[in-house]
Amino acid sequence: MSSRKFITPLFPIALFSFLVFCSSRRQGNEPELMGRILEQLRVHHYQPVKLNDEFSGKIYSNFLDKLDGDKRFFIQGDIKKLEPFRNQLDDQLQRGSYAFMDSAWSLFDRRMNQLEKHYQKVLAKPFDFQANVVWDYDEENPRYAKDEKEQLEFWRKSLKFSVLERYYRKTEQQNEARK
Repeated sequence: MSSRKFITPLFPIALFSFLVFCSSRRQGNEPELMGRILEQLRVHHYQPVKLNDEFSGKIYSNFLDKLDGDKRFFIQGDIKKLEPFRNQLDDQLQRGSYAFMDSAWSLFDRRMNQLEKHYQKVLAKPFDFQANVVWDYDEENPRYAKDEKEQLEFWRKSLKFSVLERYYRKTEQQNEARK
């Protein structure tokens, strides 16, 4: 029987989880654990992985897609700050560096705090549903907002749309109940 063990295709997601966990909670045993994870990827994975720039690009894209696939949280400037990491992740993994994860989580946390304050302000006063507003959101091909102002306006319209949609569903339920 082969010594090669079957490792699930979800292993890269487990790697992301480990990196995220370690980027915020350093405990001292990460280099040894990272070495074992890298060995699993290179040797024991059902499709061994070459740690190179192509692998880095896949991790980079996959991570951003999982974290902000709808492109609602990061803005274009944030992505520009993270872009230099695209082809460095393999090198960082081998050095035990978490610079990409630290940077990504720092930017994400900053945006989340900013958006939380914004939506609280927006929801503190009633929406004007008489105003003729267009919300142009392409779910199939979302894009990052160009700046904070555009992002905040997107979130205002998104919240207004959510309230309107919820109101519509409730009205429809009531109409169905009357029939």
